[in-house]
Amino acid sequence: MDRRILCDSLIKWMKTFDLNRPINGVGDLSDGVLIAMCLKNIDVNHFNDVWLQKIRTDAGDNYRIKANNLKKILKNITDYYSEILGQSLVDFQMPDLNMIAETTDETELSRLLQLVLGCAVSSLQDYRAKLDVLREDNENLLKRNDDLMVLAGDARNFKDELDILRNKCEKMTKLESTIDAYKIKLEEMSDLRQQIKYLEETNLRLFDEKANLEQEYKQAKLLQTQVEFHKRTNQELYQKISELQRIADKAEFEKNRTEERLNAINAEKNNLTNQIELLRETNEKLSGVNLDEADGTTNSNDQLTGSLEDLNFLNLPADVR
Repeated sequence: MDRRILCDSLIKWMKTFDLNRPINGVGDLSDGVLIAMCLKNIDVNHFNDVWLQKIRTDAGDNYRIKANNLKKILKNITDYYSEILGQSLVDFQMPDLNMIAETTDETELSRLLQLVLGCAVSSLQDYRAKLDVLREDNENLLKRNDDLMVLAGDARNFKDELDILRNKCEKMTKLESTIDAYKIKLEEMSDLRQQIKYLEETNLRLFDEKANLEQEYKQAKLLQTQVEFHKRTNQELYQKISELQRIADKAEFEKNRTEERLNAINAEKNNLTNQIELLRETNEKLSGVNLDEADGTTNSNDQLTGSLEDLNFLNLPADVR
């Protein structure tokens, strides 16, 4: 068959798939996007969305992007043949991807589309084999159904007895449910008794604690009153002590000042006493002068004695004189 005619036939076959855009000619297949979409329709598990996202849709007239897309497609097709279909492509002439990307060569494009068709045909054959298996399973099930129909006839004889047993089982189930309900109520009552006992014990304990707290409160109140009384007493004592301290300080000051005055007076007394003693000695010396001279100078001695007496009484305290 002429490769060009084969290419047209394969393109018509591709148009039967649900693609994201129409195929108007061979030029629409040169970037590989529609071929990848066709492969996804054939086997969505192998040619999945993750792989499809690797095919760039913005190739335009870029030769390198087109060639790169076609290489990814051919690589995944060969993997599908070897891994899924278990077929070898050693004898198949691989398409020249560069010629498809650059000039959209229909001969090379037909080879690539022929591989795509092989994926679809092999996948349909696999489905047909699975269908045969399912058909055989269905025949076995029909035979099994006939056997069961025979057994069903025997089962009807036991239906009445089964219904009676079912009614008894239902009654037994209801009775067991009633017994279980009573057991639960008994357990709840037992728990309730324990809770009541616990609450009574708790109430007694709380009553004792309340009485103790009231007693402690009274003692604390009394202690607070005593503390306040002692506080006031301490304040009054502190004030009295402060007043006594002030009086003592004043008395000490007056005492010191009096002692200073007394010391000054004693010093002055001693000084005057010394002066008087000196004057007396002088007077005695003057009294021992020659009597002759004494007669002639009687008046002078009298004057001197009078002068000394005047000196003794000059500004002297009474105890000093």
